[in-house]
Amino acid sequence: MPWTKVPQDLSKIKPKTMAGLTKRQLILMPIAAAIGVLIFFALRTINTTLAALIMVAVVLPIMTLSSYEKDGRPAEYHIKLFLRHKKLAKRRPYRTSNLYKHFNTNESEDIAHANHKAKNTAATPKNRKQTSKGKNNKARTTAGHKK
Repeated sequence: MPWTKVPQDLSKIKPKTMAGLTKRQLILMPIAAAIGVLIFFALRTINTTLAALIMVAVVLPIMTLSSYEKDGRPAEYHIKLFLRHKKLAKRRPYRTSNLYKHFNTNESEDIAHANHKAKNTAATPKNRKQTSKGKNNKARTTAGHKK
């Protein structure tokens, strides 16, 4: 008895209408053929070989568009995205806006103000010498010298 695998996700399978073609292909392929025949008969008087090459060059992209699909979307969707990108894609430099700018400037001003206050209320030069001597004395005693 022959076995066939049935895919679990049936949403990816396109319904075939006639001769294994989807509705999209059944609509676009006759349109492409009609355009090709018109081009061929219009250019046949010049040169049949040239008319055939131009017909193929015009019909082939239309036929490709009828069967092309990427990520579940038709070719027109991707073409539309591409054209929108080209139309809107201008040079846009990277710029940031700091939403916390107001908070940062106030905070830095507060810190600067506090530092300025601390400098103005600092000890007199006489007190500074005493504190520096005390620090030096501590450093000498704790430097590892035993008495």
